[in-house]
Amino acid sequence: MILTIAFITIGFFLLFKGGDFLVTGAAGIAHKKNIPTFIVGITLVAFGTSAPELFFNLISALHGNTEFALSNVSGSNLINIAVGIGVSAMVSPLAVTRQKFSKDLTLLCAGPIAAAACVFLSTAAALHIGHGLLLFTGFGLYIYLTGKKMAAHNRGMHAATAPSCVNDSCRREWIIFTLGGVMLYAGGEVIYRNALKLVSYFGLSESIVGLTVIAVGTSIPDCAASIIATAKNQKDIAVGNILGSNIFNIFLVLASTIVVYGQPIVFSTSNYFDYATVTVLSILFAAHALFHQAIGRAMGTFLLLCYPVILYIRIAFFNV
Repeated sequence: MILTIAFITIGFFLLFKGGDFLVTGAAGIAHKKNIPTFIVGITLVAFGTSAPELFFNLISALHGNTEFALSNVSGSNLINIAVGIGVSAMVSPLAVTRQKFSKDLTLLCAGPIAAAACVFLSTAAALHIGHGLLLFTGFGLYIYLTGKKMAAHNRGMHAATAPSCVNDSCRREWIIFTLGGVMLYAGGEVIYRNALKLVSYFGLSESIVGLTVIAVGTSIPDCAASIIATAKNQKDIAVGNILGSNIFNIFLVLASTIVVYGQPIVFSTSNYFDYATVTVLSILFAAHALFHQAIGRAMGTFLLLCYPVILYIRIAFFNV
């Protein structure tokens, strides 16, 4: 058992450093391209910090295990909002302006609602390949809207054209980015194989392990990036990272899992609870942010306290 825990720890380290390298490489390229910070947050940083979820879920799907994958997505989104935003807002209040983040907040809520709607409308209460392709459409919409934001930003700029990322100018950044991807895959594979041993040893359900151990591990880059960004007064990156990560988790990670698995993924009662909880918390967070255009310390504390309460209810009443 000690060896299993040691391997999981190594796997999480690989995920953390892999995500860090991916973000570092992406941010370096973004800097040379003169991309604004809130765009960096909702795209490059968000993708980098969501990469652990993506790699782990793809590995789980290829191994024919979807329970880990479903719980990893819902658990990661829950932790990102409750812990990532909660702790960040407690460090320093976060400005969430409608001009920058209204579309992202809308898609943040639309993601889990769309996933739940697909299941409810399915005769077998399951997610099918068609649903995965539909979610991919949402991902395409997000990229399109982000592209429009970038175009609007560029039109408003009067500075000289930023240096192009060609030839050797971004070679170091691309090497770091690629190395991060390799580490993420290795970390996901190590965690998956040893998580199965935890399930067997402790007699826990796979959904509980996915919601806690796996989700916490894959969410470390998301939360750490936002908390560190807040401490460095890069609050647009902090907010954008969590919003983008949660949107990616539904419209890219979950969609990829469905398509790669290739068979219907049946929702259990515990899955319903997980996704309903994420939906409610996302709506509360988005509504508060849009109304107040900020997340203060009080709201941050509330979000953080929600996590242990939700986790207790989940384990006590939905341990399946």
